Amino acid sequence: LTDSLTNTTDGVLTQRKNTLDSQIRQQNARISSFDEALGRKRARLEAQFLAMERAIASLQGQQAALGSLASIR
Repeated sequence: LTDSLTNTTDGVLTQRKNTLDSQIRQQNARISSFDEALGRKRARLEAQFLAMERAIASLQGQQAALGSLASIR
């Protein structure tokens, strides 16, 4: 009975350890995949934010120009 539990090749504890090790590797792979996807999403959002900031700056410049024209009247 003890040998069936502790056998280093095919014992119950060895098989359980191998199963847990495999699950850990799979979860680590999932984490890496999520990290990569999150990095891509972050880069896309940062690019969108920068584009919005530029658009706002352009609109503010246009607003200032229109404001100066309005004061000419």
